[in-house]
Amino acid sequence: MQLTNLLAQLLLLPVLINHADALSVGAYFLALSFASLAGILVNFGTNQATIIDLQRASMDNDKARLRKIYMQAFAIRILPLLVSMLVSVFLGFANSFGNYFLLSFLLIIAEFLSPLFYLIAFQQMKIYVLLNFLFKFITFWVIWLCRNEQQLVQLAIIVPGISMIILNLTMLSIIKKGEGFGVSLKLSSDTWHTMRTHVPVVANNMTVHLQQSVFLFSISGVASPVFLSAYGFIDKVVGSIRLVVSSYNASFIPIATSAHHTGFSNWKTLRSKHNMVITILSLIAAAVLFFFSEELVRLFLLGGKEKSAEFIALSGQLLRMISLVPLLIALNALNIMELLMENRFNDYLLAGIIVLLFSASGAVFTHLGLKTAYLGFYPFYIESVSLLIYLFFVLRNRKNHL
Repeated sequence: MQLTNLLAQLLLLPVLINHADALSVGAYFLALSFASLAGILVNFGTNQATIIDLQRASMDNDKARLRKIYMQAFAIRILPLLVSMLVSVFLGFANSFGNYFLLSFLLIIAEFLSPLFYLIAFQQMKIYVLLNFLFKFITFWVIWLCRNEQQLVQLAIIVPGISMIILNLTMLSIIKKGEGFGVSLKLSSDTWHTMRTHVPVVANNMTVHLQQSVFLFSISGVASPVFLSAYGFIDKVVGSIRLVVSSYNASFIPIATSAHHTGFSNWKTLRSKHNMVITILSLIAAAVLFFFSEELVRLFLLGGKEKSAEFIALSGQLLRMISLVPLLIALNALNIMELLMENRFNDYLLAGIIVLLFSASGAVFTHLGLKTAYLGFYPFYIESVSLLIYLFFVLRNRKNHL
């Protein structure tokens, strides 16, 4: 499913670059970045912690608890949704491109309505994947047909937002009809307790989102426009890798939770096998990124305006520098999964804060005379640090199982 979403984004990119002015495209990406951050807040950890809770209730054959967890997942999203709405309105009236932020609220509403946590927990993704592909196909063609319209960039936000809302409402009705589970907006004492346990998860997810943004902002004053453009492209590649890895690991959570529930030794065995598989796949991806870097840049930017030899060469060089990043992200995802299954939410949050501090220190180094060419190693640096920090907390927690 995430591959479909990623492909849709890549196909839209050259359409916007070729048919809209640079200022509007920049505002579009800024609005999407805000919607992504707000989406993390609104989701409030339900695509991680709630999946584990549902799996545990299912293994105990507790239908009443399943219904309660499902309903709570939407109830805990209400306050974050209201906060996001207020921020959207404020940004909407605070600058000349405020309408993009107002329109991005459609994407945030879609996140509020998402039943993805339930579908992943019980591996009921087939209908969702098919409908998602259909909606993405329709979305792309609507935007393509409107490519010469003056409001193209606004449509690039409105159409995906509305399509995702319709898709999620459709899935909610299917779940309601099949399982009898409805959406509840009631805030009970149990809901408040669940929200408190999810706070570290949400905070950590937001620090991960911010660690790249902090560095990207810091180099804007020291790097050339071409380097900034190339690094922005690489930043999107890293973000896409993280999206694919997160999606894959989310689908792996039910299997991992089941193994962990039956015994920690079973989880360790499963993790070792899984590590071997993702290491092999990630090394294959690394070889492709390293040896075919410039070819990949030309492919990704097909139809775009930024096709200068300098841009392609620089992007290719940066792509080679991050070739091992997919391996680091994939391996670290299992550390994160183990902390969540062990309910080590405070360790999860602390690890995220420490990584963010290292990110800030990396941003400071950009102003100490470091050659611009070496700045491309930042994703490798921060993902290596992240892997070591999360592994430290995992190994420290494992002492309890000795």
